[in-house]
Amino acid sequence: MSATDALRAAGKLTSRYLSALWVRGLLKLGVVVLFLGIGFSGLQIVTAPFDPETVDEPAELWTYAWLFAGGIGVYAALRYLAATLEFVFVTSLRTRQLALRRYLRSNLVVGLWLLLFRAAVAIGGLAVVSAATALIVGTDLAAFEAATSQQGVAVAATVAVTGFGWLAVDTLTTGFVVPIMQQTRCGPIAGWRRFLGIIGANWTGVLAFLAVAWVVGFALWLILFGVGFAAMFVGVLLFVLIATALTELHSAFEPVVVGLLVVGVMSYYYAVALIEAPVRSYVRYYGLYVLGETDSELDLIEDYRTELAASVATDSEQPADDHADPASTAVDTDDPADR
Repeated sequence: MSATDALRAAGKLTSRYLSALWVRGLLKLGVVVLFLGIGFSGLQIVTAPFDPETVDEPAELWTYAWLFAGGIGVYAALRYLAATLEFVFVTSLRTRQLALRRYLRSNLVVGLWLLLFRAAVAIGGLAVVSAATALIVGTDLAAFEAATSQQGVAVAATVAVTGFGWLAVDTLTTGFVVPIMQQTRCGPIAGWRRFLGIIGANWTGVLAFLAVAWVVGFALWLILFGVGFAAMFVGVLLFVLIATALTELHSAFEPVVVGLLVVGVMSYYYAVALIEAPVRSYVRYYGLYVLGETDSELDLIEDYRTELAASVATDSEQPADDHADPASTAVDTDDPADR
């Protein structure tokens, strides 16, 4: 299997998947992608300004503590939902359907295991950076203030290498280990063991997947950055005009202004998710295709692979006989999920 074949197959699979979902399914897919995109930026919900010296009463301190704990709880719940939706996404790619509630209920346990694994990887990365920094610079404040440029470069290199490793682990977990977990109904550790056991048979395909995932993701980020900047400029301008007009009419419209702000922000992120949905689907199909080519027991899209092979064979044979009966060369392209 060449990388070109895998790229072409992923494109065809994505096209058929999006066509099968149609409008209603695409709108659901936008919701899935919206929550999948919740990353460390979600920590902004718990980063409200706080200065302990301004707190006069113990009750106020407890209020801030409960707010912080609540923010952490909300973030953890969102990350759990995102982890569970990883399996919902893979199931949808396999069936070309998106029964959101049913898929969520059937993947609650594996979603929790994935969340704990991701948390352990993140904590491990932070521990490596902290330990390396302590060894290179020291642990007291005076050592940090007196750190040399060479020490700073060493710390920066440690952070870069650790970040690169964390990104690679996260990408491979999403692209390969999550499908393995779903196919074999195992946990993330067992999934990684199975993945490491087969990676040697197609290590070039795995590296190609990493390259495709990162290059496509970076290109999409550049596009969304430009579009987002323009949308933010126009959106902020419109919001200021509307908010000013409403508050000038009456102060009772202030809650309406807040509601419009929330709706506007959520609508923007949902629109971005709809744009991301085909790209994410393409990258996931590419990973599933590589995984199936590497180990037939882990082929989650075997039926679709056969469908593609039949389609290619028909396309290559059709020009050979210009007088052939079209009915005799028809191929059954019914969606396996509808049988």
